[in-house]
Amino acid sequence: MATIDKASIEAANDRADRCLATLPTAVNARYDCRIGCVVVALCSGLEIAFKPRDAQGLETARPAQLSTIDISP
Repeated sequence: MATIDKASIEAANDRADRCLATLPTAVNARYDCRIGCVVVALCSGLEIAFKPRDAQGLETARPAQLSTIDISP
């Protein structure tokens, strides 16, 4: 089994920091029952909306099941 040294971890963290600085990331998500869509807000200010039926795993979700949406890496 290969060992991971401190320099490798620091290099990986630096790459992740560069990605986070240049690529938009989700900062909030909510279900908007008025339009029947999940709305994802990006750090750039852009919001993307989609119907739950169009997302794998959410096809049969009911509005009550979409009331809490967590953002995670």
